[in-house]
Amino acid sequence: MSFPVQAFVKEKVSNVPQGALVLVRGFWSIRTRFDTPNGPKQNIVFLNGEVAGNIHVAPDDYGIAVSRDYSVEFRVASSADIQRNGEPPQGVSIVIASDSPEVWGHIAGAPEHRYGFKLNGDPLENEEEHDNHPFYKAGAFKAWLMKDGKQVGAEPLFTVGAQ
Repeated sequence: MSFPVQAFVKEKVSNVPQGALVLVRGFWSIRTRFDTPNGPKQNIVFLNGEVAGNIHVAPDDYGIAVSRDYSVEFRVASSADIQRNGEPPQGVSIVIASDSPEVWGHIAGAPEHRYGFKLNGDPLENEEEHDNHPFYKAGAFKAWLMKDGKQVGAEPLFTVGAQ
């Protein structure tokens, strides 16, 4: 698989725009935020590898971000990969919601503390899991590099789960 080097920039993870993808310590993540009583907290949700689903504070370290001239599109292999059930997302999942897709993860080291974010990195307004039932979710998906609405390359940037 090959991609144009112009599609990537070195940037401090804490400065990567919310909703953008960034390669951190060898794993892809999406920049998100939590709204806390002490103000917003900048976070990342890891999307692949053994850390998939972990939510961490955005490190004050460098990563490789997808350039602002490019974007990423998440795709499932088929509609059969979108499962409907009452169980909350486990690990990292894409959830199909009423207004826009969401990515769900959990606090690192505490998988019982699950949170969802819109793909622009905003936290979900409603954090109560039971208010989101039933869940339509996909635990396996691919991230495709895009430029001006067109796919870049014949292979995905990375794959999440088994497909």
